[in-house]
Amino acid sequence: MKWNRWLWRVLGVAGVLAFGSAAVQSCGTGQGIGPLPTTTTTTTISASTGGFPDASNTGVPASVTLTPYTGPNPITTDGTVIDGQDFGVGTTVRIDANNVVIRNSQMGQIYLETGSNLQVSYSTINGSARGCNGDDAVQYGNYSLDHVKVLNFSDGPRVSDNNVSITNSYILACFNAGDHADGIQGYQGGTNVLIQHNTIDSTSRTKANSAIFFADDSLSATITDNYLAGGQYVLQPLTSADGTGRYTVTDNVIVNNSWEYGPCNVNVAANVVWSGNELSNGTALPVDSCG
Repeated sequence: MKWNRWLWRVLGVAGVLAFGSAAVQSCGTGQGIGPLPTTTTTTTISASTGGFPDASNTGVPASVTLTPYTGPNPITTDGTVIDGQDFGVGTTVRIDANNVVIRNSQMGQIYLETGSNLQVSYSTINGSARGCNGDDAVQYGNYSLDHVKVLNFSDGPRVSDNNVSITNSYILACFNAGDHADGIQGYQGGTNVLIQHNTIDSTSRTKANSAIFFADDSLSATITDNYLAGGQYVLQPLTSADGTGRYTVTDNVIVNNSWEYGPCNVNVAANVVWSGNELSNGTALPVDSCG
């Protein structure tokens, strides 16, 4: 949304610092891109006022005191509500139930095995206390994330099924040698996929693949109003050889010079509804400028 960007700039981000090793901090810190809409820890621009998410306004709220989780894992009861629980950093949560709600909690990877309509909000998904977890933060479909903080995974949430919503969240990817490293990865993704109003940092322009990557027979996604950085190409909505893959990509901001080869890669422009996307310095980013 254009007013979002105007407000962001007026509130104090005058241009964007060069993206490089000096701007990138450790994955474990929950910091990364550098010139986020929030420039200090004392001035938080919330999503409701037009800013982008960051480490301070996503994840477990500071007001929440976590209690060690002692319940069953895997979770097998439909409609289970988990609130204010700490599974432990790096601990996989397995879910074999429908309509599970997790809020104000901390955990490692979430693996939705057979259930559907998993709802995760105001929670921290942290892959490792001592390095970079090379797996996906969330697998694979039929889930929603809202105001979630994702740290210490080389791949953030995976989209490999229908009905995925990722909104108002902060994703900071890390990197191990040989990793594909995407902030969000669509691999054989389905329909009803929404990626909206997130900050996604793939950390490295030479080692990571993308902040958002959809390919490999993914059917569709709506990608709108996100703040993105890092990777060989930062944003890649790709169509497969048989024509599979149709996307709506609007009103995203890509950090200037945060890539190795280019800000975006679109191989079949006719399959992408593209408008309002721009670099963080305000330069318009038409689809024909993508690799």
